[in-house]
Amino acid sequence: MVEKPKDLHLQSNIITSIANSIVATAEGISLDVSSQSPSYGSKHLKKNRTTMVHVYDDNTVLIDMVISVVFDNSIPELVSGLQEKIKKEVEGRTRFKVRKINMHVLNVVFS
Repeated sequence: MVEKPKDLHLQSNIITSIANSIVATAEGISLDVSSQSPSYGSKHLKKNRTTMVHVYDDNTVLIDMVISVVFDNSIPELVSGLQEKIKKEVEGRTRFKVRKINMHVLNVVFS
């Protein structure tokens, strides 16, 4: 049975919601709202999106996220922990396997 594009769109929205909710509860990291401006030039992220999910035919997904990090935190540790949490939740709550999670740190926030 071939999956309908509407179903893929719904699944993509569910995965986006899972990833965004994990970022929302993470300390020292937030989704980068400045990436929502039309001037943000990344080709693989759509205008007005901080999270983009790419669904592949083999039921794997690639997740791109644009984030901000608070200055006094270790970026590699924060991003690695966040990637692990997102992977675990997406794979546990959907039928998809995570191929890759790209975290684009666009801003460092100084308190």
